[in-house]
Amino acid sequence: MKEFLSKIILLIIGILFFIIFDCSGERKRENKLTEFWGQKTSEFFKNIDCNKLTYNPKKIEFDKIFILGNSCKLIQESYYNLNVKQFSVTEGIGNSITKNIEEAEVIIWIKRLENGKKYGNYTNGASAIRLNYEVNLINKKTKNIFKKSTFEGLGTPPKEIKRKLGNNSPQYFGSIPYQQITDFIFFDF
Repeated sequence: MKEFLSKIILLIIGILFFIIFDCSGERKRENKLTEFWGQKTSEFFKNIDCNKLTYNPKKIEFDKIFILGNSCKLIQESYYNLNVKQFSVTEGIGNSITKNIEEAEVIIWIKRLENGKKYGNYTNGASAIRLNYEVNLINKKTKNIFKKSTFEGLGTPPKEIKRKLGNNSPQYFGSIPYQQITDFIFFDF
């Protein structure tokens, strides 16, 4: 009888663990990304670690690009649509952006850096720091970075920084310079 009860308790614990894990945000997020990007694109990015990519400055010809966000992982649909909208108004991008990794020859990894120029100390002791954006062009076949550069974020420092009393953490500013990045991707080498 005790053995039977212990098996039932273990079964209940297993079911509860599965329910908790299955209902976690990570699995739902992953399913949502797969639904938007497609199975093959999702699978491709499960097997790439951008922190282990090597740099090999070798010019390659390409027509289609795939854009990745800051963490070098697939980004949410809303962020992707915003980036595509911003890039699509730049001169030179044309119809080069794809969300299907099988069509792309190059992956564009735009990494946000919080190491820019520091602007003054505000009355609350905080400072404003300009964002920089590191742009890496990755050869999809070899999984090597073949071209990279860093760009200053656009915009002016805030006139004032409002924080709760005692919070003097920096205020980051500077939007992505889409036209400069487009020129770098397609024209500079």
